Amino acid sequence: MVLISRLESWAGECPFGTIALDRDEVKGPIKGNSKTVLHEIDLWDNKHEVVVIIPVFYWTNYYQWCLDNEVNFASEDLIAIPNQQKGYILLQRVSKLNEVSKKLQETDYYDKYTKKQWEHIRRREELNG
Repeated sequence: MVLISRLESWAGECPFGTIALDRDEVKGPIKGNSKTVLHEIDLWDNKHEVVVIIPVFYWTNYYQWCLDNEVNFASEDLIAIPNQQKGYILLQRVSKLNEVSKKLQETDYYDKYTKKQWEHIRRREELNG
């Protein structure tokens, strides 16, 4: 199934994702649009570490929409991280993401990150400043 392979792909790339998936702390994947993301934010209850949303085919601007709404979501200590290459959005606590990111920075995990990817990390750190 395509949705499950995307979920496993994400989890395989991220040590945090692997742990969350193994502990059954991942909700989804859920097909949806901006209303779905907002709905999941409204319902956030800390039962899951991550909610995986697969944008429906007609929601073509989801990447920019997520970036445009970062400050709004951060006021709820949440962030919607879009992955345009693989076609999913991860909704999670920005404080938890930054906590794990700091630990990963002490390893070689980010060694191959591009300048643009580092800019995203720094911006997320500022959201939770």
